[in-house]
Amino acid sequence: MGRTPLRTLLTVTVLIVSCIIGYTMIHSPVQTKPHEQKEMPEITTNAPEKKQIKEIDEPETTSHAVNATPPLAGTSKTKVATEKIQSKQDISALVSSVRKLRNNPSQKTINQLKTFLDSREKVLVLSAINSLAIIGNNSVFKDAVFNILEKKAKDRYFPERGEALITASLLVKDNRIIPVIETFISEEDRSEGSLRSAASALAALATPECVTPLEQILEKSFSQEIHNRVFNTLSKINTPETLNILSHYLLSNNPEDQVFSAKALSQQNNIEYNDLLYQAISEKKLGQETLSVISRTQSGVEILGDLLTDTNYEKNDKLNALKILKKNIQLSTSDVREEIITTVEPLLDDEDPDLQMHALKIVGTGFGSETTAEIISPKFESPNSTIRETALEAYLPYLNENNYKPVLEMILDEDESVRRKALSLSFVYINDSDRSLLEKALTHDDELIRNQVSQVLN
Repeated sequence: MGRTPLRTLLTVTVLIVSCIIGYTMIHSPVQTKPHEQKEMPEITTNAPEKKQIKEIDEPETTSHAVNATPPLAGTSKTKVATEKIQSKQDISALVSSVRKLRNNPSQKTINQLKTFLDSREKVLVLSAINSLAIIGNNSVFKDAVFNILEKKAKDRYFPERGEALITASLLVKDNRIIPVIETFISEEDRSEGSLRSAASALAALATPECVTPLEQILEKSFSQEIHNRVFNTLSKINTPETLNILSHYLLSNNPEDQVFSAKALSQQNNIEYNDLLYQAISEKKLGQETLSVISRTQSGVEILGDLLTDTNYEKNDKLNALKILKKNIQLSTSDVREEIITTVEPLLDDEDPDLQMHALKIVGTGFGSETTAEIISPKFESPNSTIRETALEAYLPYLNENNYKPVLEMILDEDESVRRKALSLSFVYINDSDRSLLEKALTHDDELIRNQVSQVLN
């Protein structure tokens, strides 16, 4: 019994020492000998291997889903990484390289540009298409480029297929691309963008074979911009079929269709088109905006000029035509402005004072020639004071130190408004050569005229 405490103490001591040794072994790094070290197993992932740098001499055609950008073109020793572009600077450099390729047309260059068509970067794709088009202008490479663009236009998964279609049409300008254009129009899931591309491609051709697909676009598109483009193309083709189509839309209840079809017709200055417009205007089937658009074209001015001299055309309609011409003369080209002035000049001698007055207002816009003042000045002798005053206002844009005297002579006019306006307009040009006329005015009944003339003489 006396040894029991001692045994117990020894047992506890052994246990404590064992715990200390175990703890030390667990938390201390194990030193292994070099020949005993084992390599850790390699960790594998699903990530793809990084693509290796490729020689430019071996371009690969990639699919639409590629993550990489096509290889940069350059000399045979140029190397580029086909990794995803990381910055705008990278894209800019690639675009610059693509554009430089157009300066060295060859089949090899065409193949290099072809790889860029699969890039995810839109600006690169468009630059490649543009460069291909420039190279394709060389007759040697035209068919090769056309085949590439045609194939891309057929590919419904190619984002820039519309641009490829338009460029192909501009390149060859013949009917072999029409079947591809027709697919853009007939696709069930077509968009306005597809129809716009088709309309632009047909505009590049503008052949009689384009009439049917153009008419289909008009029927399927709700875009006025597209309708306008189609009308312009139809007007250039000029066949009986196009005349019927344009005539239909000219008399349409849709104001915008009427405006754009009339614009297309009037821009061509074609006899058949002009006859169609003349009839529509004379029968009052066109709106004011349509008449305005017509009045800004040379053929439109000629048509309105014929109506202004037509005795069967009612006076109110003639006045309306004159107002439209005046309103739109500033929006017209210089050639059309001259045509408008020439068209209305005969009306200055019309027996109807209202027509004379409106013609004077048009001439008074200042778009006449150096001789226009001489055409206006005879109206200073009109028995109608309103015509005389309107003539003074029309004369103003052409008034100068060499032709002011006919205006100054009007200070003796019997109408108060006319003589005061005449003095106001010519006052700055008065000199000693006018003394005799001014002395006559000193005895005038109009006190204002007397006083101002007196101040000038003194």
